[in-house]
Amino acid sequence: MRTTTALLFTFIFASAFSQAADTTTLSGDTTAASSDRATVLDSAALWALDARLEKLDSEHVFRTAAQIKAIDTVHPLPLTDSIFEHYMAELDQRTPFEMTYNPIVRKYIERYLKYGTARLSRMMAHGQYYFPMFEEHLDKYDMPLEIKYLAVVESALNPKARSYVGATGLW
Repeated sequence: MRTTTALLFTFIFASAFSQAADTTTLSGDTTAASSDRATVLDSAALWALDARLEKLDSEHVFRTAAQIKAIDTVHPLPLTDSIFEHYMAELDQRTPFEMTYNPIVRKYIERYLKYGTARLSRMMAHGQYYFPMFEEHLDKYDMPLEIKYLAVVESALNPKARSYVGATGLW
């Protein structure tokens, strides 16, 4: 999409520059040539336009990402209890929270692996953006960094989330 947009604008601006460079005047009229030069954008304006297009493109991708259906051609391997137990034990060692593996945890893991891969991918991508900001402020006030995961539970890191009682935002 970016490549197509970039090519389109390159073509449009190239044609605008070629028209502006044509200073042929008819019957000595110089006002047409000078008005063509006035429509040529300087490099600062082009950079500003490019930045605006980039912002629009990223906003469009953010809004439409949930609408794009992923084609999954990979067939995942079956996961056994021993694999889940291994990773839960690792998480238990790394975090101050007690991580235990039980049938309820297994059902949630299976649910996310089967139905929530797009949501999980989005949350991980948003986490790369939001977590450094959260960590900076939590560290500034000597609070546990694990509080950042509260935003995952409350809003799935969706800044436009709205609860059934009307709470909005990440937290």
